[in-house]
Amino acid sequence: MLQYEKLKERLNSINIKRNKKRVTDTRLQLTQYISHIIPITTQRLILSPFIRSSLICQINSNKFKQLFNINNLTPINIFKGTYNRYGIYGLWKGTTLHILSGIIFPGIYIITNSITNKTKSDYFKKYLESLTICTFSHLFSYPFDTCFTRLSSNYNIHNFRNYIKQTIQNQVIKSNMNIGIRNLYSGFLLCLISTSTHLMITLPLNEQIQYKIIENINEEISKNVILKSNIKSLNPIEMKPVELYPFNLIFATVTSFISKTITYPIDTLKVKYQYSSKNGYKDFFTHIKVNFINLINFFREMVDLVYVNYIVDLV
Repeated sequence: MLQYEKLKERLNSINIKRNKKRVTDTRLQLTQYISHIIPITTQRLILSPFIRSSLICQINSNKFKQLFNINNLTPINIFKGTYNRYGIYGLWKGTTLHILSGIIFPGIYIITNSITNKTKSDYFKKYLESLTICTFSHLFSYPFDTCFTRLSSNYNIHNFRNYIKQTIQNQVIKSNMNIGIRNLYSGFLLCLISTSTHLMITLPLNEQIQYKIIENINEEISKNVILKSNIKSLNPIEMKPVELYPFNLIFATVTSFISKTITYPIDTLKVKYQYSSKNGYKDFFTHIKVNFINLINFFREMVDLVYVNYIVDLV
């Protein structure tokens, strides 16, 4: 990433001034990796019950209504139903797999990104490189996502080790090896579509936001006599990610929210596919058909409600 190279330049310049060479690629990559996995692991551990509830809502199977004895599959109803039926442990079911996925992906991404060419002159090349690195990283982490979806929605198995053992026996040993591997990558194409859409949204937004920040600070300094005369004041033309970090943190959250809102339907289809493909592709397309019909009926009811008595008013 371009920001990574700028950060490396900044740290190297500091070391040269001190006549010490302490910053290496390995150290910088390790710092970057730790700064990623600590918040990811903490987030997935704390929010696991809510993530599971959201996942079951995305699957939207009637069997969960019968299991929890509820009428509507809402996150709150699923949360209460899981706690009442399976206790506090049931709320964190499958969390280990979800955390493993979050640990593996950034590790592969950072290692792969460090050996690629950083001289990207235009957006298209930068986009293709980011998409390639993300795709390669997903190859290692995606099976854990699939297992997390299935374990979180499978109440017949309560233990992570038993689930892995059963998966290996049923999908790899008893059946064809290719079928077993393919089942672990169910919905992988949908994952790549979601990732490509995410990058298409976030890359230009982040660049534009960073450019605007530097431009605004540059204008403020040029207008302020004190700032212009102060040799310690920050030169916006030479701003590095270190100075931009607070702004990047805020606006990256905004761009991620926008991207997640747009890609969420694709992620929902991916979860449905992961869940249903173990019972065959026919079951998955049945889920899609039912949801599509329900969506059409919903819009039809909304139109009828909005335009009630419209014809009478025209007459």
